[in-house]
Amino acid sequence: MADSIGTVSGALFGTSTVTSYIESSTGIEQGGRTGLTALTVGFLFLVSLIAYPIIGIFTGVVDADSGMEYSPVTSMALVMVGALMVSQLKHIDFDDKPLLISAFLTIVFMIFTYSIAEGIAVGFIFYPIAMFFAKRHKEVNPIMYFLMAFFILFFVLDAIII
Repeated sequence: MADSIGTVSGALFGTSTVTSYIESSTGIEQGGRTGLTALTVGFLFLVSLIAYPIIGIFTGVVDADSGMEYSPVTSMALVMVGALMVSQLKHIDFDDKPLLISAFLTIVFMIFTYSIAEGIAVGFIFYPIAMFFAKRHKEVNPIMYFLMAFFILFFVLDAIII
C-alpha cells in the first residue's frame, strides 16, 4: 500500500517512481517485523530532512568542472543501493534476446542519463520494438505499445522544448 501511494503521489508531483521496497527488505532483513520498525525509520527520515542540509554545509563538495554538488556522506548508501540493483540482474533470462536487449538498454540509459525514470522509459520503447523484430509482437500487451508511443512522444517533446 505504501509503495502504491508513493508511486501515485510521486507521479502527481512530477518525480520519478517513489518506492520503499529496498528499505522495507533491509528492515526485515535486520529483524524488523512490526510497525514499530516502519515508525522508527519514518521518524529518522523526518530527522534527516533537518540534519542532512546542515551536515551538507560541512561535507558538500562542488565539482569545479561541472559545478555539480555532491556529498561524500551519501556515497556509501548509493553504492549499497547500486549493489542491490545489480543483484537483480541474475533474474534476466539471457536466452530471451528481446528481453535481454531491452534490459541492457534500460541499464545503459540509466547510467548515461543519470535517471532511473529515463532508463525505464527507454526500456518501454525498445521492448516492443525488439519483440517486433523477433516476430513475437503478438506476445506484447497492447498497453506496452501505448506506453512506447507515449515515451517516444515524451522524448521528442523534451528535445523540442529544450
